[in-house]
Amino acid sequence: LVLSFEQVKGTHNIRSRGSQNALYIDLHLLVEPRLSIEESHYLVHDIERFIRTTLNKNIQVIAHLEPYKEVISKTK
Repeated sequence: LVLSFEQVKGTHNIRSRGSQNALYIDLHLLVEPRLSIEESHYLVHDIERFIRTTLNKNIQVIAHLEPYKEVISKTK
């Protein structure tokens, strides 16, 4: 779900716990490094809202943002 957002380039450390009526999700989001704090803030809110409307309105999401750095391999 979160990878459907164009600014999100990857995820890791995804954890979930709880029950259907009280589900908690923690995840790390790799995002475009040039996003402002304000843009990042609204992005996380949009992702949280999307997860709740798609899966379950009772889900609590904690997202940790990290800048995405593309790794370019060099060949000799």
